[in-house]
Amino acid sequence: MPLINYKGIGIKDGSLNDVENAIEKAKRNNKGIYAMKVLAGGYLVEDILRSISYITNNKNIDSLAIGMDSLEEIDFNSYVVENSKLPVDKNALSKNSKRVIHIEPWCEGCKNCIRACPQEALVLEYGQAKIIHEKCVRCGYCVSACEDFFIKFLNIREQ
Repeated sequence: MPLINYKGIGIKDGSLNDVENAIEKAKRNNKGIYAMKVLAGGYLVEDILRSISYITNNKNIDSLAIGMDSLEEIDFNSYVVENSKLPVDKNALSKNSKRVIHIEPWCEGCKNCIRACPQEALVLEYGQAKIIHEKCVRCGYCVSACEDFFIKFLNIREQ
């Protein structure tokens, strides 16, 4: 279950090339490969075709995990995986939702996200990162700076 995406976001103790080589070696040893963090915790969702194609075109990867939080996202992502293209209405997921940044409660307070935020929209509070929503422009720099994927983009459904 290697962490792998086309940008190598979140890979610790090595490079994307190192992970690709390890996957190839594991496959040669008859291991099933289940790719994790294909969309890098939501950071690569804007480039979903490239992200998924990178995984599905790798003959050494057997399956992939894509985080989803609604039936619409399941339908959308299934269509993309099966057809290698976006549906006609590529904005279908965003019509009734708002993308927000979410920090998991198990954040360890490493401050990488705080240093990465050009808007100064993050602070350390009680040992964990906290978003100042009024300053946040959802650029995603904090998401990619979090080595443990404790920060994610979420779609919040509006009523």
